[in-house]
Amino acid sequence: MADSEQKKPLTKNQEKNEAKRRAKMEKFLAKQKKQQEKAAAASQKKEKKEKKPVVEEFVNTTKPGEKKDLSAPLAASYNPKAVEAAWYQWWEKQGFFKPEIVDGKPKKEGVFMIPIPPPNVTGTLHLGHALTNAIQDCLEPYARKDYPMESRL
Repeated sequence: MADSEQKKPLTKNQEKNEAKRRAKMEKFLAKQKKQQEKAAAASQKKEKKEKKPVVEEFVNTTKPGEKKDLSAPLAASYNPKAVEAAWYQWWEKQGFFKPEIVDGKPKKEGVFMIPIPPPNVTGTLHLGHALTNAIQDCLEPYARKDYPMESRL
């Protein structure tokens, strides 16, 4: 008989260690099986829970260039298409983007203005606000000096 076929008897410590190793492996396999079952159950629950929110289709009833009709009830969530509809056309019709013309030329004493956005919802200003506002503060005098009002139309 070859050495591989012939097994040496294990000592008491070796048998004890082998028993511990088998017990550990059984525990590990049981844990793996339990995790797989748990994952399968979770994916089934997830499939059941996933419901698409009902989004009402927005229909703009405001005539182009007219002030937006705000009589309809507000939606449950923010819909930019619904909120911003018709405002831009109304602003254009009101002439908000046109300069004041005096004697065929834009009014000289105009105001060059860059609006600054409000702070976050928390009301806390951060470095991003400072950087943005610093850039705007640099652009403003440059625009006033190098670009007369006529060229900024």
